[in-house]
Amino acid sequence: MLTTIGCQAQVMRSTKVSANNGTEYNNAIIYGRPLFSIMNDHGHLEAKLPNILRRMLLSPGGGKGEVNWEKNLNAWFSILATRVQMGITSTSVASNLVAKGYANLTHVSPDFAHFTYLPDPVCARLAMGMMSDGWKLGDIKGRSPSEWVGHLGHIYSSGLCQPEKGDFGEVLAALYFLLCGDILRHRLAGDLNTFSVDLDLCFDLLMNGGNTNVTKAPDAKRKRMDKEGKQSSKTLVKFSCIQFCRNYLRSYETDWSSLGDQQFLRQLYASGTGFFTFDGCPTIDAVLPLCIKKDTSEKYIPCILSTKAHKYFAPQDAQDLCNDMKMKAEKSNLQALCIVVVFGSSSQSNDESVFNSDTYELLEDGETVAVVLRIPADDFFGISSMFLHLTGKTDLMEVYASHSFIRSHTGTEENPALDPKAALHASSVNSKETPAKSLLETLSSQLKLSPPTE
Repeated sequence: MLTTIGCQAQVMRSTKVSANNGTEYNNAIIYGRPLFSIMNDHGHLEAKLPNILRRMLLSPGGGKGEVNWEKNLNAWFSILATRVQMGITSTSVASNLVAKGYANLTHVSPDFAHFTYLPDPVCARLAMGMMSDGWKLGDIKGRSPSEWVGHLGHIYSSGLCQPEKGDFGEVLAALYFLLCGDILRHRLAGDLNTFSVDLDLCFDLLMNGGNTNVTKAPDAKRKRMDKEGKQSSKTLVKFSCIQFCRNYLRSYETDWSSLGDQQFLRQLYASGTGFFTFDGCPTIDAVLPLCIKKDTSEKYIPCILSTKAHKYFAPQDAQDLCNDMKMKAEKSNLQALCIVVVFGSSSQSNDESVFNSDTYELLEDGETVAVVLRIPADDFFGISSMFLHLTGKTDLMEVYASHSFIRSHTGTEENPALDPKAALHASSVNSKETPAKSLLETLSSQLKLSPPTE
């Protein structure tokens, strides 16, 4: 197999040509598709962006006429998957995404197709614009973040797509981080050519559900004092991720030390890319790069996410996971920001470590920090309410997502409980028995096991 993504960055390095000659977006283009990079070098990319966006919306055509993408659920699917991946789908849908859009097929089973969107700053920036009400490119206009969240829920509940094993909460957490970052990026530059935002301001949004009415002003200044009590040069911790991709090249099961590689983190940061890990990485669900800047020096550290999508996640359990992540990072001699992201259980406890000004200063001083981030139940984008609607009272999503063999069945009239749609629609099943119990009873009868108890 051969990949050309990012090969222009190698060309730049081998010819000792500096890419730092423009906006963050312009400098990031070399890490994506070489065609886009070469078009940009020759001054042709900007004029072609409407055509590229049309293709992302599965309406490549000839670039003429109005694009009525809003009524095509696959178009919403394509934009969402560009930013956060989405899981697995049918072969027919995957074929459509690959033939008309920028998806890449990775594996086909009898019932499902696995696909991915490769890291590309051009496509990710366009997808970011589409998730902003008021943004436009030609005759194509962006829609509000809450609309995108609603369509993500529709995509999953309709059975059009399913999260891969255990990935439902990870997708939501990644999207939440991106949308909060987008708010700050729009404040900085309406053209979305600046990816980096202050982590302090971003965390303020993350903890307040993306509600800008209770967050700090974009030009807020934190005073930092040296040992003599004088104000020292301001150190900035920056967050640049605009897209999450998948990284199946390495397992971080036992050793996290490679996550500190500066060249690796620098390229991730410059390209605006974070990544999901694969199933063989317990504790770590996703990683995104952070940049610590002071005067002319720069250092890159990983921000490690562990996502828990539960109706109830005890404060002590959250803090224990925090401590475990911090211990593993320190064991690998890794400076990192470790975050336990909790969906569905938003009541914060005084027993949990949270992000504050002390945390920020510890990062500046080279410490490893672990905190708990509980997503508010009334977040601005509607992510928490969508999660609760899909999981229902029985938390069937967790049962479904943790048993990958269930996905190998598409469901029949005789065994409707094995239908992915039924699993995702758990909250709407009208039965005296819980959907989870019904599902397990069906599986038990097929496998000739004893009937399950409550």
